[in-house]
Amino acid sequence: MVLRMASPRRNPTTGIYELRKRVPADLREKARGRMITLPVAGETRRVRAGAEVKVSLSTREATEAKKRFREAEVALEWFWEALRNGPQKLSHKQALALAGEIRAERIAAFDEEPATEAIWQRHSCKCSCSGGSPDAFVHSYRA
Repeated sequence: MVLRMASPRRNPTTGIYELRKRVPADLREKARGRMITLPVAGETRRVRAGAEVKVSLSTREATEAKKRFREAEVALEWFWEALRNGPQKLSHKQALALAGEIRAERIAAFDEEPATEAIWQRHSCKCSCSGGSPDAFVHSYRA
């Protein structure tokens, strides 16, 4: 019996390639209905797991589809592994590294353009500085 390697599938109607993979048998009950975030072409796509996971690769080119497929498939395999293992306790060093990544994303998002008042209102409750002002919010991420 020859096993076929996973590869992008071309939608016969649209001609756009997609990733379609069955949910592993040992995870069917745990995964059913869960939202999964997969990287596709530099963006993230959220899909719901059922009997299978299906996401558009947003391309009609076979070589680009293979590249996008591999990237999304790796993320999907990581998701399956995390679901199997359950929540893992982070070491202090891992928690600091994760906090550093979040801080860098916040600075990148708000450094050039501080955004609208509505965004600051949403984030004011998360600010560790008093008052919840935009300056205090930025300060808490730059400290």
